[in-house]
Amino acid sequence: MENLNFKLDDVSSVSKKLRVEIPYETVKTRIESAFVKVAKTANIKGFRPGKAPEAVVRKNYEEAVKYDVTEQLINEACSHVIREQKLEPVSYPSVSDIKFNDGEPFVFEATFDVKPVFEPKGYQGLELESFVTEPTEDEVEKIVMSFLESRADMKTVMDDRPTQDGDWIDIDFDGYIDGTKKDEMCVKTYVCKIGDKATLIDDLSKGVSGMKVGEAKDVKTKYGDDYHAEELKGKEVTFKVKLNKIMERILPELTDDLVKELKLAESKETFLSNIKENIRARKTESKFSYLRKQIIDKLVDGNKFDLPQTEVERKIPEIKERALHSVFGNNNIKGLNDQQKNEFFEKHLNEIKKASEDEVKLTYVIAAIAEKESIKPEANDIEKELEGTAKYMNMSVDKLKEKYGQENLYRAASKGIIENKVYEYIQNQAKITEKKGDSK
Repeated sequence: MENLNFKLDDVSSVSKKLRVEIPYETVKTRIESAFVKVAKTANIKGFRPGKAPEAVVRKNYEEAVKYDVTEQLINEACSHVIREQKLEPVSYPSVSDIKFNDGEPFVFEATFDVKPVFEPKGYQGLELESFVTEPTEDEVEKIVMSFLESRADMKTVMDDRPTQDGDWIDIDFDGYIDGTKKDEMCVKTYVCKIGDKATLIDDLSKGVSGMKVGEAKDVKTKYGDDYHAEELKGKEVTFKVKLNKIMERILPELTDDLVKELKLAESKETFLSNIKENIRARKTESKFSYLRKQIIDKLVDGNKFDLPQTEVERKIPEIKERALHSVFGNNNIKGLNDQQKNEFFEKHLNEIKKASEDEVKLTYVIAAIAEKESIKPEANDIEKELEGTAKYMNMSVDKLKEKYGQENLYRAASKGIIENKVYEYIQNQAKITEKKGDSK
């Protein structure tokens, strides 16, 4: 664009303020050119298309032409400055203070955010913590015992002894609130384990401990004000309990025949080997996540630079949605109204803003490291990624490209591949210490 006068100021290192002045002669030429073009096709009542007098065309299309020329001049001027100054904008210009008067230069101001320029730091030689992925005997034993317990038989204890912690019992109980029996809280022959919170609440476990078969007893408990069932919040409940049986769980022996019968494996040894492999895979995945979490934290904390606030704001809705799913779960979200959601967002506003800032920063840091270390995806990396995506979506690669567009898919696949390669590069350069104990 010729004869363009502009002034570019820094609002911050990532925010620019642009003031543009375009000479009136340039503006006049554009307007006249626009009217000539409009006049050729103008459809005005009483005249054939394109045959209306110039004065009539100007009167009917003055505002539309002025609007179009304004938009064109602003777009061209901003693009010109951005190219000339070698800027990398990350937001559309926010235009203000437009002055468009006859005989005067066209003037406007625009603010926009640009990509931050910084040198990535703190990614080589990181000190990271890891853990052993080999299964322990205790881990294997726990899974084997869980399996055997699912196949266990119950045997009634004939000794005339009181119940104790860890006993399996058969009880009847009726629940009363304010002296009124509640049918939904009455159960017959309920089998549970004393001390096991999954099958018996703490007060009932304590109440039935020490009872003998045939004995009946009242056990009181009070539900908290935050209990999930509305009708029980803050309520005191009396359970009338009768002990029917004390039972012992008899576990079967782990044998080749048992695992074959249940079609778990061809032998006990293979079954145990499969358990170990599953544990190893789970721990390896956990180790991968644990290492990546440490890397992310160190990259975010170790790099300080201004962030484009437009990008932070764009990220917030995604962070809000993830926060809802994390706290309430997919099913419970459906029961939340807009007011409840807004109250949740308001309560966690600072955490949501911080998470958005961290994710935007991390994106820039990863890209900067990739550029500095010349980390790029190979062609076969992208095709392999697309094959995996297509398989997951149960379609061919060609169908995938047709549906989402090859360019979009390549861009998304490249971003993911570069990100993984950067993490791999950092991990390979890191000083990793294996810690004792279970995985995170």
